[in-house]
Amino acid sequence: MATNGAKFIRGIYRILDNSFKSYELYQLIGAASECEILTDLIRIERNRQYNNGKGFFDWLVIQDNPKWSKCTGVTGLRPTRIPDVFEGNKRIIKNGNYKPESLIIIQFSEDRTTAIVDYFPKYYPYGKQLLNVILDKHPYHLPPQKKE
Repeated sequence: MATNGAKFIRGIYRILDNSFKSYELYQLIGAASECEILTDLIRIERNRQYNNGKGFFDWLVIQDNPKWSKCTGVTGLRPTRIPDVFEGNKRIIKNGNYKPESLIIIQFSEDRTTAIVDYFPKYYPYGKQLLNVILDKHPYHLPPQKKE
């Protein structure tokens, strides 16, 4: 799949457990192809401010280790101007600094029982205008809600 020429891989997740206050657990029910971000289980964890990130309330955590405490917190999920749609990035270390490498767009159903993760490998839009164009033209799995 592609948005504005940028190819992405989509993973569709269903909630397994939301009885915890600090996170929601989702299981992969479908993906177009395999990639390191679309693991069988993901968690959306509350941002407990143990980081320097700003402007987000949740983290995307992938299960790349049997112990959740050692799993990778991939990105903070920043709200967009589209309700229930969040953006983040997969980072790399370049010259000793973190640099965004790949865009991640996550769309939740209104009741948050479904999460759609769209991963753009090796593509990151530098600049708010380009990001907004991508968000506007993106082929969402669920019809986006309109802001009131």
